[in-house]
Amino acid sequence: MFGFRFLAATAATLMLTAGAQAQPITIASNPAGTDSNTVSSGIAKYLSAKGITALVRPYSGTSVYGSLITTPEVTMGLLTGADGYMRYTGADEREKLPTLRSLFRAFPLPYGYFARCNSQMQTISDLKGHRVAVEIKANGSLGTINRAILASSGLSEDDVDAVAVGNLPSGIQGVVDGTIDAMTVAAGIARMQEVNATTPGGICYLELDGEKATQSELEKAVFGLFTYVVEPGPIFPEVKRPVKIAALDFFMTADASMDEQQAYDVVKAIYDNWEQLQEDYPTLRKAPRDELASATNGVPFHPGAMRFFKEVGLWSEENAARDAGLAGK
Repeated sequence: MFGFRFLAATAATLMLTAGAQAQPITIASNPAGTDSNTVSSGIAKYLSAKGITALVRPYSGTSVYGSLITTPEVTMGLLTGADGYMRYTGADEREKLPTLRSLFRAFPLPYGYFARCNSQMQTISDLKGHRVAVEIKANGSLGTINRAILASSGLSEDDVDAVAVGNLPSGIQGVVDGTIDAMTVAAGIARMQEVNATTPGGICYLELDGEKATQSELEKAVFGLFTYVVEPGPIFPEVKRPVKIAALDFFMTADASMDEQQAYDVVKAIYDNWEQLQEDYPTLRKAPRDELASATNGVPFHPGAMRFFKEVGLWSEENAARDAGLAGK
């Protein structure tokens, strides 16, 4: 009788364990047409090919899915280092989410204001007096970043006709339709290439041009924000000349409750397939494989990710110092 009960209990445990392992990973992303969605879909595809079932669930923006990463609804999602840091520390009166953890750095996100080229605006300073999108309701953290970009050229919301838009696609369309004059966007995404091709005169990214438009000043304003020069070429076909704009690093982010082995397996699968991912998804070509553990994270790395990076020699003293600093926040 005892043996039967033991075997029955063991079988039940194995069934529960198998069921837990069979649960798919849910990757939250921004809407279709964004770099976040395209890259997340590619990552899901490659994880599934390695036996780690994954699916993408698009949301209107990080304001919706950012906090869901700490719940069972979402396993992981792409957040910028700046967004992750604000959520992790509870900055800007946000709900503090101390269990957020980084898995790997996916790609840098060149980010800045654009306008129609025929508007004659070329720099951030030129935005003075114009209708400018500042708040983006679906991506709350971008408002803070947008204000920092304006401030780098000595402008505040009072110096422009500040406009709030619902989400990134509606803001882009606002510039196309002429209802607003400038909107922030990720350079190089497919949507911007389409807009450039269909807008009379094309679109132009506006250059950071103020005294505070430097690497150190931007990082003082927003943790994880830095300068980036976009140049004409295959990655940025809509760019007509080199332009200095802002940028953020995107990290695949999970919750501390994610199983350590599962986190390890996810990072290993991405590392092992990085070159193929880069071939299939041009956005990832901006991020070398040896920078998957880049110490630009806004939340500490997950123990499973840390273990893998140590095994392949990517974990550095800079990583250790960064995580130790974040742990004290």
